[in-house]
Amino acid sequence: MDFQLHQLSTSNLASIFNAAFMDADAPEDTAFCSVKGDSLHLLVIPENDNDLIRFSNFTQLPDGLKEEDESKFFEVLNEYLNYVKVFRYRNEKDEKDRSIIFEYVYPVFKGQSISSKTLVQLVRTFEKTVLDSARIYFHAFETSRK
Repeated sequence: MDFQLHQLSTSNLASIFNAAFMDADAPEDTAFCSVKGDSLHLLVIPENDNDLIRFSNFTQLPDGLKEEDESKFFEVLNEYLNYVKVFRYRNEKDEKDRSIIFEYVYPVFKGQSISSKTLVQLVRTFEKTVLDSARIYFHAFETSRK
């Protein structure tokens, strides 16, 4: 079934993902749908005002990554990950927080629709891309430490 962006409430998104045998939830009073992928929790955020759907994953910087290598880490990931952008999350309450955000933005232009199959495929592809970042990290940083 195809949907216009304005039809994709967080509860509708949760229903789409649950129908595809993915564990999804739309917490009350939030602007996101939480999807438990095979290995990660992902957020799907419909943004009608911006004509897009945002896919996000919050995770931690790799344990072995030195502070002086952080900017190079983001540069390498953003260069090699297709479509997905990675940036540092700044927690104002905890400066030692090592969280990062993976994000993919999918535009849905006015008058266009998106199918439930495409939404499920986008979530699965996004999760795979985030998981692939570990391989990129290992290749770019771990092999040089031997």
